[in-house]
Amino acid sequence: MSHISNPYAQGQWAGGSYWQQALNPHSPTYGALPSPPAIASPNTMTFQFNTNGGGPLDSTVTDTIKTYFNITTGVINGVRVTTFSSAANGATLATIEWTDQAPIVSIGNRVQRQDATRWLIFSHDRSTASLAVGHDAFTWANQGGLIKLYKRAAGNSSERLGKLYWNGALNSLCLDLHVALLQTPGNLEIFVVAAAMLQSQSAL
Repeated sequence: MSHISNPYAQGQWAGGSYWQQALNPHSPTYGALPSPPAIASPNTMTFQFNTNGGGPLDSTVTDTIKTYFNITTGVINGVRVTTFSSAANGATLATIEWTDQAPIVSIGNRVQRQDATRWLIFSHDRSTASLAVGHDAFTWANQGGLIKLYKRAAGNSSERLGKLYWNGALNSLCLDLHVALLQTPGNLEIFVVAAAMLQSQSAL
């Protein structure tokens, strides 16, 4: 997958690009994302992308005690494909096909196979990205160096329910999600896939 044909590799949040950072083995891959204060919340679960020096598209997703997903990227029938599989039984839960035209995403029975640029939609100035999950609408927004997740509500109001950030203490990309989001089966897969796409490296 070339840099030119990957819209997520070209994506640039206000204040800096997270897709054009050079990989440096002596510093965090996601150094543009500062570490937030380590404040525990009983209403939030933290998921880590454990990359062992690689990117989020070749990683495992864990909390403090459990591994949820294995994320692997390889070439299948000439197309670079990222597969999100269950750590429990190896079942494929989601895929991203990095075709020359546009990435194609599929997530179980929650997101039918489709052009990812129509699923994860950047604003004109690329400062935000919108995402539909069932009947709910969400927005990823760069604020203060963190990518925050908001649920949009009536009257143009919004509620922050998550964030994506680099945790220096854990040496890991982390995704915090409010427990309310995790009560619906399949939601975790959706937000993990979206987060991985947002932080994929330009080499993909």
